[in-house]
Amino acid sequence: MSVNNKIKVFFISLGCAKNLVDSQIMTECILNEGWEIVADPENADIIVINTCSFIQDAYKESAETITEMRRLKEEGQCKGIVVSGCLPQRYSTTVHTRFPFVDAFLGPDHIMEITNVIKNIMDGQRNIILAGETPSKIFEPSGKRRVVFSQGAYAYLKIAEGCNHFCSFCTIPSIRGRYRSRSIASIVREAENLLSAGFRELNLISQDTFSFGYDTGETITDLLRALSKLGNEFWIRLLYGYPCGLTEELLNVIAESDKICRYFDIPIQHASEKILKLMNRSHTVPFVKNMTERIRKILPNAVIRTTCITGFPGETNKDFEELHKYIIENQFDHLGVFVFSPEKDTKADSLPNRVTREEAEKRREILMLTQHDIMEKKHTSLVGKTDTLLVDSIEEGKRGRIKGRTMRFAPEIDGMVYIKKTNSAIKRGSFVPIIYTKLVDYDMEAEVFYEGRK
Repeated sequence: MSVNNKIKVFFISLGCAKNLVDSQIMTECILNEGWEIVADPENADIIVINTCSFIQDAYKESAETITEMRRLKEEGQCKGIVVSGCLPQRYSTTVHTRFPFVDAFLGPDHIMEITNVIKNIMDGQRNIILAGETPSKIFEPSGKRRVVFSQGAYAYLKIAEGCNHFCSFCTIPSIRGRYRSRSIASIVREAENLLSAGFRELNLISQDTFSFGYDTGETITDLLRALSKLGNEFWIRLLYGYPCGLTEELLNVIAESDKICRYFDIPIQHASEKILKLMNRSHTVPFVKNMTERIRKILPNAVIRTTCITGFPGETNKDFEELHKYIIENQFDHLGVFVFSPEKDTKADSLPNRVTREEAEKRREILMLTQHDIMEKKHTSLVGKTDTLLVDSIEEGKRGRIKGRTMRFAPEIDGMVYIKKTNSAIKRGSFVPIIYTKLVDYDMEAEVFYEGRK
């Protein structure tokens, strides 16, 4: 098949929202060539799999997906498979041996080369490996065509790449390189494009959003002020903040703007000082201790999400009870709990006093049951209160429901809010006044709220 023909590409994006943005950039490159993105891999000439591999569960999912696509190359019309992202970067020296049927591997610094790689594959080239060196680039959307993979009225806006926090359990700095920020001007331009396209929630993401601009002389508060000046009704949501970056100035800037969600996503990882030191996060100890108190002092109604790890090497019953007590006392609105995953080439992998997987899972379950009780109490207290819903989607049919979120719920990781379809003027991206009526598991039901309603 000549590369001058319209090549059909099927795209699979695995992992986090930051990886999804990289998938969008590659898709833009493909569309700018005049090629076609297809919805069915059976119809694809090229299959691209953008992978995640920062922990073993993520590697397993990536490996299984790659292997599943092998059949289409051997039996179908697929001419080549491209694997990009974290997996080829982390395993650059062995990746071809692990997956010899894959035609090309691209690390994070090479995603903009996707179209040239596809052309080379269509010309018969194989065993292309562009990965291994420490990533140092940061990419901007092309501006020719803005691709957004979104299931609602929200979009992810990556403001920086890489990480400078060398947590002992984490592989991200070695996979993604050192922290590097985009310019505020470029982010504002992208935000304007997204708003013009109809998106009404901008989710700012990086490995640590609070550290934005440390390398450029700009700051996260500078960025928030600049974005808040944009027209239209829309929300700004900060995701993935590091505890040390939660300054009083940041809290005040959020308090001053009605466009910035009173929502904080700040992973603590643990509450035990001993465990935090073993995690190489000892500098976060004073920030973790009074984190929720500092937030709620300035923003009493703030919604706070955190994540933590159970079963870290050396975690005793006493350490776990300290974490459990911390979760109870701080009453988080949303909580994610992960079992420790030993990763090669991390310091934590060689730490003594391993906790059994069974015990780590048991501790995770205890925390999740505790959090469920906290969540149930918090969300039940919302019934009868009013809020503003951002509509993400509308089900077909007269009886279809409207699905959306209030500022309390981040996309894809928190619950949803459902209301009955009552007004044909309500569209995706509409802001609708609601009154909460019922808690359903982790979701909420609501009704449209009209002024003067009793």
